Amino acid sequence: MYNNDAMLKKSFKYSFYKYHYIIDSFGGTSRIECKNLVKITELKFSFLLYISPKLFHMVPKRVFDGKEDDLEKFRQLMNEYRGHKLQSKV
Repeated sequence: MYNNDAMLKKSFKYSFYKYHYIIDSFGGTSRIECKNLVKITELKFSFLLYISPKLFHMVPKRVFDGKEDDLEKFRQLMNEYRGHKLQSKV
């Protein structure tokens, strides 16, 4: 699907904050509250932030090449997002 859709290949800008993240793209701006994420998965080459059981935003780890401290900070933020998700269920 990715190879056949030029729109999927366009650049996205992610901005991460304590309780939400923002995506700026060709189609506009989206704000996602971390408490609304279904799950967060770390894979070998990316992080997947699920906004529904089958739909996710992908953050490639290559954006952290040469920035290991930033990668670790991002991991910590993702753990905080997971914590906010658990707190919102209580």
